[in-house]
Amino acid sequence: MTVLPLVFFATGFFLLIRGTDFFVTNAARIARRTGFSPLTIGFVVMGFGTSVPELFVGISASISGNTEIVLGNAVGSSIASLLLVPGVAALFCPIYLYRKTIRSGILFILIAAGILWIVVSDAFLDHAFFSVISRSDGLILLCFFCIFSGRVISFAGSVNSGVKNVPEPVNHNSPVIFVVVLKGLFGCLCLAVGSRFIVDSGASLAKLMGISERVMGMTVIALGTALPQLATCIAAARRGFTEIVVGTVSGAVFFNIFFVLGVSALIRPIAISPLAYGDMGMLTLASFMLFVFLFAGNTRMMGKSEGGFTISLYLVYIGYLLFPVIGFFS
Repeated sequence: MTVLPLVFFATGFFLLIRGTDFFVTNAARIARRTGFSPLTIGFVVMGFGTSVPELFVGISASISGNTEIVLGNAVGSSIASLLLVPGVAALFCPIYLYRKTIRSGILFILIAAGILWIVVSDAFLDHAFFSVISRSDGLILLCFFCIFSGRVISFAGSVNSGVKNVPEPVNHNSPVIFVVVLKGLFGCLCLAVGSRFIVDSGASLAKLMGISERVMGMTVIALGTALPQLATCIAAARRGFTEIVVGTVSGAVFFNIFFVLGVSALIRPIAISPLAYGDMGMLTLASFMLFVFLFAGNTRMMGKSEGGFTISLYLVYIGYLLFPVIGFFS
């Protein structure tokens, strides 16, 4: 029966989005109270925080043995973060690069894509029968996560940001820290339950529609888990906080490639299917395009035309992946 998996799938996404909202909102409150800079909040709280759904989905999928969903969700969500999220944000406000911190973050995305290629190339480098992200590879990815994120955060802490600060209204009735932490933990509980619903029902729907778990992870699940980044970046772009947009995108891709895949591989090694190399090729192309738009050009700006192009490219790729589903509904 198709109805029951759809109900669980929709319920899972509802819990995932609400849990992310609780988690990110209260994490941002803690960050502001402890004196973090706006750029650090954009990179860490918004970038990492809005990628918490990918982490919980990855952990749930690893525990249940659906490793194709792990890789598909992490890579697919990263592609959405690089093409769809800044593209939609650029329609509201042109995205400029002003700070060395964020320029370094964009460059590190390309490096992260290169490291991922090395990790998944066992069949080519070691002449193995198949490629896998092993537990030792997962540990290496986590080490790179600590190194690169620490470097970017240290840059953010040393830069006296010249961009507009996010206004912090004075509220003497703001919740005490205990309540803030409690709400954050409640958000984590919603994330855990919602991610479990998504993984189990997503695997069932993939079988019913005759598509692989990889495609389900790359498309529907990845787009759903990328919704917090999209909502955050649209809100930031409409208010002119374009550096927060780039910080959110950079942090999300870092988190997906290094932390989500690293933690998931520690739980259960991730087998790499031959088709996954095409997905990672798309990830590399998306990283390079964002680098060209925001780093290599003279204007270092992503406007409406560039945003429309990246959105179109993302939709074409998703259409290519979901083409077999057309036969299911015909």
